[in-house]
Amino acid sequence: MKERSNAITVICTVVLAFVALATFMRFEHSGLRADIAAVRDQLNSVDRRTARMEGHLFGIEIPQEPAAEE
Repeated sequence: MKERSNAITVICTVVLAFVALATFMRFEHSGLRADIAAVRDQLNSVDRRTARMEGHLFGIEIPQEPAAEE
């Protein structure tokens, strides 16, 4: 009977560990999404500034986009 109780304890511990890991990974994943979005916004900003600088070098006027309201 004690062996069965120990086996159930081990199984419950493993299941709880997997649930905790899955929860942690979901929260970590949502944080990564925010980080990726921020990097994407910065790269888009760099692309727009580079296009304006290249346009200036070749005598092409590229209008600046209005600042995004937050």
